[in-house]
Amino acid sequence: MSGVSNSELVDLSQPYFSDMSTSGPHGAPIFTTRGLELPNAKGIAITHIAMSAHMGTHVDAPRHFFPDGATIDQYPIERFHGTGIVLDVRRRGIVPVRAEEIAGSDVRPGDFVLFCFGYGELFGTRHYSEHPYLSVEVADLLIERGAAVVGVDVLTPDAPEASRDSGFGWPVHRRLLGNDVLIIENLGPNLAGLVGRRVRISAAPLAIRGADGAPARVTATPCA
Repeated sequence: MSGVSNSELVDLSQPYFSDMSTSGPHGAPIFTTRGLELPNAKGIAITHIAMSAHMGTHVDAPRHFFPDGATIDQYPIERFHGTGIVLDVRRRGIVPVRAEEIAGSDVRPGDFVLFCFGYGELFGTRHYSEHPYLSVEVADLLIERGAAVVGVDVLTPDAPEASRDSGFGWPVHRRLLGNDVLIIENLGPNLAGLVGRRVRISAAPLAIRGADGAPARVTATPCA
């Protein structure tokens, strides 16, 4: 995705499939395609899906962590479209991003701030679960600067399951969602082609009534 032109629409989503990467509490997705057994229905197929709303590329709403928080369908469609920046924080392993690493970045009020750890290409492999993450100080900095949405190309902006102690409380999720900063997780490998650039973003999730999150097809176009 190097040399992306200003008119190019870039898909930042991951595909959905049975062996996709996911967190333990969400279980495993099930995709079943069946043929119809009806008169004059030869060749017609229907795919059935059973999965958590927090699998694949998706958007978290405040209700995910706060009982009285807004649900995904309560946001106007405009909330999921805007401009922002893709930050290059590529690294390997369970390594945090510190506030000083992004302090000089061009983060503006209302921005989508997408973090490229370089993990999109590992989606669906065993390496994907032991990923980098955002420090609480980074979350606080983004809130201070007025970010509207934070996105990552890993399972969660919080520390991964492999490094959590018994008192773990998802501090980054709570900081961001508690300040109405929405979260996009599991962005795809094409994010790497946009690092360092400002972009126009579309990240509209499914309007599932009362849901704490929903799958989304996320796309971006570089700003001129």
